[in-house]
Amino acid sequence: MRHRDASYLGNIIMLIKSIYATILLLSIALMNTPEAFAKEIPFEVAIVKNSTGSNEIMAGKFNAGINKLIHKNKTGIKYNIDTGLCVAYLKINDLDKAELSCTAAIKTLESAKSRHSLSAFHKSISYNNRAISRYLNNDISGAIDDLKRAISIDNNRIVKKNINLILEQNSSPENYSTLKKTTEISE
Repeated sequence: MRHRDASYLGNIIMLIKSIYATILLLSIALMNTPEAFAKEIPFEVAIVKNSTGSNEIMAGKFNAGINKLIHKNKTGIKYNIDTGLCVAYLKINDLDKAELSCTAAIKTLESAKSRHSLSAFHKSISYNNRAISRYLNNDISGAIDDLKRAISIDNNRIVKKNINLILEQNSSPENYSTLKKTTEISE
């Protein structure tokens, strides 16, 4: 019985640390990256600030960020790793891997949906990131579905901006196919 109690206590401590880190790191930073060939559109995706690989990704060193994330995959916080990989793969235009990583981030939060206080915001951001991946991969209906889901979960600035841009683009003859902004979110 004591072994089970110790395990339960360990899980509670990890949960408290996660909540504390989430509250402590609440901040947002923006980064613009230049794009070529298509009309720029300021789509915005988000990455967890100060997580493994985030500094490299925010600095435009996407492959270095990916390498750090892949090597940390076994020991790091799964949501942070999947979100980082999602954004890095989006930035290097590997849309299949981006969508897989975004979906993994969503599934991680769904399996832990009540474990920390910012899960609705993070889940919304994960759907937002996947929506941009789908949009850039010409899955417009999938992108819109993800953004509608994201905004129904948490009505935040990033999702509102992206859904308005996609809806605007659908009424415009120009082709938007670039990702311009990355935002850092707290853990």
